[in-house]
Amino acid sequence: VNFIDNQVDPKTGNITFRIKFDNPNGLLLPGQYVTLQVTSFELEQALIVPQNIVQEDQGGRYVLVVDNEEKVQAQYVQLGERLDENWVVQSGLEEGQRLITSGLQQARPGNSVTAN
Repeated sequence: VNFIDNQVDPKTGNITFRIKFDNPNGLLLPGQYVTLQVTSFELEQALIVPQNIVQEDQGGRYVLVVDNEEKVQAQYVQLGERLDENWVVQSGLEEGQRLITSGLQQARPGNSVTAN
């Protein structure tokens, strides 16, 4: 996929995509329109985080993690696809990091916390 329109056509409910792929038999011609139905995709291994713990500021999207000194740190992440109520993390987190999933209103970077 090298282009996804950011608007839905209000008359048809369609979204325009541009996908580059091999067409060795010339089945599709330039400018031709097709209907594409994507039912699912499979990830081999991925880190996912709940959508409700992802925050955003001018620096981008981040989650709150607890470091080895039991202090809160903002960890910026690059997110990929949404899976139900979760985000796939493309980069920025490593397996085993401790995330704050509740009490986000009270947690501030630099504050000490007691992790459960």
